[in-house]
Amino acid sequence: MRLQATIVVLATAATFLAPRTGVAQSNRPEIRPSGKFAAPSREKDGVRVLFVGNSLTSGNDLPRVVQAMARAAGVELRTAAVIEGGASLEDHWRLGRAQQLLAVGRWTYVVFQQGPSSRPESRAHLRRWSVRWAEEARRRGAIPALYMVWPFQRQKKGFEQVSLSYREPAKASRSMLLSAGDAWHEALQRDPALALYQSDRLHPTTAGTYLAALVISRGLAGISPRTVPARLKLESGKENVLPEDLAAKLRLAAEKVTGPEKIELIGPF
Repeated sequence: MRLQATIVVLATAATFLAPRTGVAQSNRPEIRPSGKFAAPSREKDGVRVLFVGNSLTSGNDLPRVVQAMARAAGVELRTAAVIEGGASLEDHWRLGRAQQLLAVGRWTYVVFQQGPSSRPESRAHLRRWSVRWAEEARRRGAIPALYMVWPFQRQKKGFEQVSLSYREPAKASRSMLLSAGDAWHEALQRDPALALYQSDRLHPTTAGTYLAALVISRGLAGISPRTVPARLKLESGKENVLPEDLAAKLRLAAEKVTGPEKIELIGPF
């Protein structure tokens, strides 16, 4: 797949990777990793999460929103991400940056994401590369997780197709499934007027990212959606604030999808 602008999120050079020459830089703002990685033991360092994806992960600084939700519940969660605009998991594998960071980070989880992948050929592609990435994550001592996204707005049977496209690879790769797309579907069924999509009919609004982060923070850190505040302060200093009535609707949808009977751990890891 042809790549667009590149955003690479890495920790400090002293801790992880030395600066590389000849790496293309993006005109888009770089997202810094959350937390300081001083290579302590995993037990002392809390939950450490590496995100590998594209703009559906970087949009609205999703990794930091997940971190803020965890910290609001008293859970220490640190994140970093490798983001390539428009990339598939195959693109990430061939570029090699994510493998480099995976090799040195002592990650608890690695969260993989690509586009909706609703077509049969895209589903097969996602399955093939999910298996490869999950094997690599386990080899490095991390638990692999697939972040299920959502279809283009108003795509016929889109939510059902995207859900299937992520469930099958999660099962094949024995990865944790983070069903954000299912939560979007649930929320929009309850209230079709919810503004989860931006005008491009794919990327999330702040509310859409909040809903996805509710699902992810539940899966990675056990945070109950009903306890997450509508106002979140990100490590960058930015505040994300939703109207309380809107946040309540999103919490209900996330709780429906991620309740105790719905948590999906496909293992052994």
